[in-house]
Amino acid sequence: MSPKFYFSEERPGNDLEIVKQGTDRWRDLRRGKATASNFSRIVTEVKGEYAAGAKKYAREVAIQRMLEEDTEYPIDHLPAVMRGKILEPDAVDAYHQRYGSATDAIGLVVSADETRACSPDRTSTDRLLGIEIKCPGGPVHLEYIENSGPGRQYIWQVLGSILVAKFEAWVFWSYHPGLDPVDLVYEAKNYERELELLDKALARFEGDVQFYCNLIRENGWEEPISRKHQSVEDFDKLLAADAGAWAIG
Repeated sequence: MSPKFYFSEERPGNDLEIVKQGTDRWRDLRRGKATASNFSRIVTEVKGEYAAGAKKYAREVAIQRMLEEDTEYPIDHLPAVMRGKILEPDAVDAYHQRYGSATDAIGLVVSADETRACSPDRTSTDRLLGIEIKCPGGPVHLEYIENSGPGRQYIWQVLGSILVAKFEAWVFWSYHPGLDPVDLVYEAKNYERELELLDKALARFEGDVQFYCNLIRENGWEEPISRKHQSVEDFDKLLAADAGAWAIG
């Protein structure tokens, strides 16, 4: 089965809803799934072994899945994130000029089994290729220039995104308005061993998540209100009784 692609804008042939990153709907869809930005918590940076801290993250994902409780919090207020949002349109334009090809804005990709997810910044319109865009400050970008890329800092996020989306490649694109961009392409065919290690680690991780989900069921678990009351009418009744009664996350 193929993964689900939730684009951020209308796209011919796509019958899924439009979902933009950072929205409540985006958070709902990714909640309870292992996300590519957290894959570095599941495998060790160099050897790709199952990380000692993976079980801590598994507990978080289980809580998200069973209780619909957020364990991650917004970081939009951070200066680096605000900088990225401001500069991202320029970074996209620079990418288009470099490659002469169009890209799509995308909100989320969810694996067929709905246990994994990634949020690419863009996807290519003419190839199975995702794009990870960074807009760091000068010193960090200069470090990327010096080292011809970010080293292994983002390796599992990028390779994990390839795994979730079932793409051929992923581009790491670092943009700074006063310097040349840093452009690093990760071809899946060159990372078969790492992708296999990550896939096995994620399968083990899902086993840990299931263990904690069962532990939750055995210890006073009740279905979240959003699952008990699916209709708009039911939600309206809850709000009328107590506006905070069904607050989620």
